[in-house]
Amino acid sequence: MERNSNSALSDYTSGNPKISVVIPLYNKAHTIVKTLNTVFAQTYQYFEVIIVNDGSTDESIKVIHDNFNDSRIRIFHQTNLGVSAARNRGVDEAKGNYIAFLDADDEWFPQYLAEAVDVINNFDCNIIITGRLSQDTKVNYKRSCIPTQYKNKVSHIDFFENPHVFMHISATIIKSNILKQQTDWNRFIQGQKYNEDFTFLYRVIMHYPQVVYIGKDLSIYNGGIDGQSTSVLSEQQRLIDGLLFRNSVWNEYRQITHNKTKEMFKRFMRYETRHTVLCMIKSQNYKRLHLFLKGLNNTCKTNTFNYFELFVYNNKRLKLIAMLYIYYTKIIWRSHRFPRIK
Repeated sequence: MERNSNSALSDYTSGNPKISVVIPLYNKAHTIVKTLNTVFAQTYQYFEVIIVNDGSTDESIKVIHDNFNDSRIRIFHQTNLGVSAARNRGVDEAKGNYIAFLDADDEWFPQYLAEAVDVINNFDCNIIITGRLSQDTKVNYKRSCIPTQYKNKVSHIDFFENPHVFMHISATIIKSNILKQQTDWNRFIQGQKYNEDFTFLYRVIMHYPQVVYIGKDLSIYNGGIDGQSTSVLSEQQRLIDGLLFRNSVWNEYRQITHNKTKEMFKRFMRYETRHTVLCMIKSQNYKRLHLFLKGLNNTCKTNTFNYFELFVYNNKRLKLIAMLYIYYTKIIWRSHRFPRIK
């Protein structure tokens, strides 16, 4: 595909921001061409593409060279260190004003970057998140994941009202100077393979809560793809990384000073952690539940549970009481009418 130099020059001279598209790549020869085609089909063309080859053993790099000849593509190679390290490397190499994350098997609609730039030019914000389609071609599944009250709207949001309905890493753009700071809360945790994007975004948004949400399907999450790392993770790895996520974000909670953000974060995390406990109780996986509760740090435990809860959750004979209590807390949480997908 040839570079559209006239469009790129026009965007530059008009003062619009340059976007760095960061793509971690590991054995995605079967998807990367389709993903990159959606990048180069953008109506906004002032961007660079940073591909971090995380030790691929297939022909991922060859198919890129065979299908694209564009000077905006910059490829960096590293030994296999995992997706978190690859994204961090991409951030380090980025030269744009904003960084847009995109996984090597996801896609963007043509207006994705243009809509984001429109927000950058008209809103006071540090982070842009867009709506997404979630699809799994293996089971013919497709669903729009936009909270009902935000459909076709563009507005500031309180991210921690319900992060799960807002966030997807391939639908997220962040001001680059936030991620260039020399600290650890703006980095993906190297070695974390599950919930690594949650850990990253939660910590960044705790420090920079000005988020604008575009309630349109502008990105596509593709599930059921061969070679997706999350599909082959063991239950043990999911438990370890799930605890790392919760413990890391609760540690960060102690560092922030935005009182409203802290309160909303605490409210959501109570809801989310209790929901996780409920799933384990319903499946009667008490061994996993005991390991989960034992692995939570003190900040998480003291801000989430009371002594009554911890007692009933650890007692299999009190299963019904535990479930009823969590359902009761769910009713209270939902009474606040936080964003949901219906």
